[in-house]
Amino acid sequence: MKQNYLFLFLLSLLCATSVLAQNEGTRREVTLAEAGTLSQQILESEYATLQQLTLKGDINYHDLTFIRKKLKELQSLDFAETQIMRVERTPGSDTFYPADTLFDYALEDMSKLQSVKISKNIKAIGIKAFHNDTALTEAEIPEGVTHLGGYAFAFCKGLKQATVPGTVKTVENYAFLGCTALEDISLGEGMTMLGGDMFNDCKSLAKIVLPSTIEAIGGQSFKGCILLTELTIPAACQKVGVQILRDCPAIKVITSLATTAPEASPKSFYPEQFDDIELRIPAEALYSYLDSPVWSLFKRTCDLEGKPLSIATPHGAVAPTALWQDGCLQIAHVSGFTIAVYDMMGQLLLQDTPAGETVSYPLPQGRYIIQTPYGTLQTL
Repeated sequence: MKQNYLFLFLLSLLCATSVLAQNEGTRREVTLAEAGTLSQQILESEYATLQQLTLKGDINYHDLTFIRKKLKELQSLDFAETQIMRVERTPGSDTFYPADTLFDYALEDMSKLQSVKISKNIKAIGIKAFHNDTALTEAEIPEGVTHLGGYAFAFCKGLKQATVPGTVKTVENYAFLGCTALEDISLGEGMTMLGGDMFNDCKSLAKIVLPSTIEAIGGQSFKGCILLTELTIPAACQKVGVQILRDCPAIKVITSLATTAPEASPKSFYPEQFDDIELRIPAEALYSYLDSPVWSLFKRTCDLEGKPLSIATPHGAVAPTALWQDGCLQIAHVSGFTIAVYDMMGQLLLQDTPAGETVSYPLPQGRYIIQTPYGTLQTL
């Protein structure tokens, strides 16, 4: 009987030792005294088994490249307590991988990586730094980062939550392109711009709150955000790019808090969006938006509570109409009021105050914006 107990005890001890050894083989914590030496700390036999790595100390391009190229099974990477050092691109070169920068392509195509803690000391994240890390579920950019490179998190198809701090001042195009699972994005106060195509094809993003400090929204920033139903443009915003809501069929309301209509081009919105979307603005800003050849195209303009806004029009006046006749653009309008004609780039082509109710202008046939004090239209 004692022999059986002893056998069972030794067997359980052997199993526990085996599990511990297995866990130790999949998890490592390494503190580097010298940047560029990580490859000397990880045995080749660990390349295919290491799943969790915590890295501390000074690191550089060579350490991160080693991780990307050799540790293909890595699921968790914590390098929050590291300092990225400057290193020559090639020995004797005058060009460097800069310090405090997660360089271009640093950790891209790591298909098993689910969790990452980024160095607290970096100032910039380069192009495609985490591109195509399809298993990554969460990304928190540290406070202090000022620059987010193009495609930085593009095609991280498993990414559900991301945080961008207010210290980020420049965002290159396509930062979160194709993050189709992204549901929650936190943008910090202090950000001043959204890069072009920043959230292009983020199909799961149903809501986004822009910081009050945003001054510019890049072209196609929300293209393909099919669940987005409304967008609020902050009061500080001065410019919106082209087609910012392209392929956003659910969008119903745009609220602009700016008391001066932001700069926009006729291509900032699709023609049908001027008919289908309700524009909400501060009531005191109505004339600023009516003066814009773009914002005045919205058929439903309301105050911030959704109550319709309008201006007094001449008795019996209706919106202007236009047609092509004998090679001229013929406009029917209320006489004595100014007509402005713009091209589809928003450039003013002519301004006139004709006495008659019908006037013709010799312009090449095409699409134009015709603006009057009591209505704006696009020609076909």
